[in-house]
Amino acid sequence: MVISGHTHTCLNGEVDGKPMVQVYSKGTAFADVDLVINCRTRDVVRATGGIVTVWADRKG
Repeated sequence: MVISGHTHTCLNGEVDGKPMVQVYSKGTAFADVDLVINCRTRDVVRATGGIVTVWADRKG
């Protein structure tokens, strides 16, 4: 799992089987990440991620 930042763009994809996420800017979205790790071996068993847009009901 790669969690990126700084460029204020949206990235929600996969490279070489590894999920990659980056959310926009100014709190307009967040990354919903799920990692399952084997506690004994410390290997990542499953990694998923997605971008969730944040909607405001009103300004203010």
